[in-house]
Amino acid sequence: MKVTSRKHLFQSVSGGTVMSNSFQSSEIRLRDQLVYAKSHGIDIDVEGISYSERRPEDILRIMERGNYMVDFEGDALGRIIAIHIDRVRRR
Repeated sequence: MKVTSRKHLFQSVSGGTVMSNSFQSSEIRLRDQLVYAKSHGIDIDVEGISYSERRPEDILRIMERGNYMVDFEGDALGRIIAIHIDRVRRR
């Protein structure tokens, strides 16, 4: 499957809470997105490690440990095929 885009849809995640571009705190929205992804076979990784088989609550618990960025990877038709969650570190 050829990947044509990797879209950054969220600015940051801090303490398990997503801060969207409109600055609305929405941990529930992220949880719902993870539930949807899991039910539709969309790959989920945290720091490059597959978490597709883990519960959304487990992923949110990990994200409470720092600031994270959520990226959605799309295919040539614009469908989301993977969710990448990476810790944001200061330089």
